[in-house]
Amino acid sequence: MRRLPKRSPTTICSYEPIERHIVTKRRRAAPRREAPTVARDQSLAEQAYAAGDMAGAAQHFESAARTSTSGLARAEAWKDAGVALRACRRVGDAMASARNARTAIETEHAPYAAYLRAEIAVLTGNCLADQGRWPEADRELAKAASEFTRLKKWIEAAQATLGRARVLAERGEKAASITLLEELREMQLPAPLASQVFNNLGLLYKSEGRLREAREVLEQDIVLCRRAEDASGEAIALLNAAGVIALQHENAQALEYAGRAASLFARVGAPDGRERAKAFANQLQGPLK
Repeated sequence: MRRLPKRSPTTICSYEPIERHIVTKRRRAAPRREAPTVARDQSLAEQAYAAGDMAGAAQHFESAARTSTSGLARAEAWKDAGVALRACRRVGDAMASARNARTAIETEHAPYAAYLRAEIAVLTGNCLADQGRWPEADRELAKAASEFTRLKKWIEAAQATLGRARVLAERGEKAASITLLEELREMQLPAPLASQVFNNLGLLYKSEGRLREAREVLEQDIVLCRRAEDASGEAIALLNAAGVIALQHENAQALEYAGRAASLFARVGAPDGRERAKAFANQLQGPLK
């Protein structure tokens, strides 16, 4: 699964799942001889992707998909184009790319094809969730999680399950979402993925009035992110924890956390996050400079 650039960590509210992209070493279809133009487009797409130019990456992936002679390579390029398009918030175009990827892989039976089908299901499920089509999104993500589990790809299965938790929460099925996140919390996940689980679980606990549990899991995330040197994740966890602590009437501690969050947001170049932290601190005890 492709590693995406981190999204600016500014989505913080009473319950809004934090989606930060991580995970595993990139898998690729078995190499096949392709025209030089395909190899060039793939190389340019990878460079644009690494630089955060999602529109450019999508354009080159689409070009590679149209000219590739391998069904697997076409499917992978269409899927990658869809991921880049979704990062540009072009969800309709991302859905079209996912459909093209599915068409390209229909007759493929290589071992990698099953993995790629599951990745396409994740892309489709995330796009459906972006469109508010919750039941369809849940079906796609559940299918992906099941397939990744069958393939013993535990990290990918956890990511698909995290997507399902988001969908269930948005549908108002918070208890079911919490159950999934609690199961993920018990797994040995990479730090960025575990951070998503902790943050989303903490926010859901908070929305359900389970403040002690919310604080516990968010403070666990603060420690995790600090150890992983993930300043963005630590800032998000600090600000979310500050909101919980304020509800427990511990304003001094909440103010300290908000101040630390503001400093970290400034350090990672997230002005919106810094302003949110400053505004929250201002509600507690005057302006934070």
